[in-house]
Amino acid sequence: LEADNRQERQLAVGPDLVVRNLRVLEAQPQAGDVITIAWDDVNQGSVPTNVGYTDRLIVRQRNADGSPGAVLIDTVVSFAGPAGTPLAAGESRARSWS
Repeated sequence: LEADNRQERQLAVGPDLVVRNLRVLEAQPQAGDVITIAWDDVNQGSVPTNVGYTDRLIVRQRNADGSPGAVLIDTVVSFAGPAGTPLAAGESRARSWS
């Protein structure tokens, strides 16, 4: 057996974006109200995103039995200016949509 057939590589693990603190800002929204949904994007990876990125927001109705109902909102949320820049490793950024 040969013991010298060995190769090592260092791999950079990519960005790992997660959503935290998802919430509706209005305490008691009523039918027809405009609401604001807020969340924090967090890069828990070891490298920054290489470009700006978008978030996808899906809001579903809940059926009376608790099961997921019809999709009410399905949209891509993009950000411009400083809010649209890459997210560094370990960085978080507050987001919202109305």
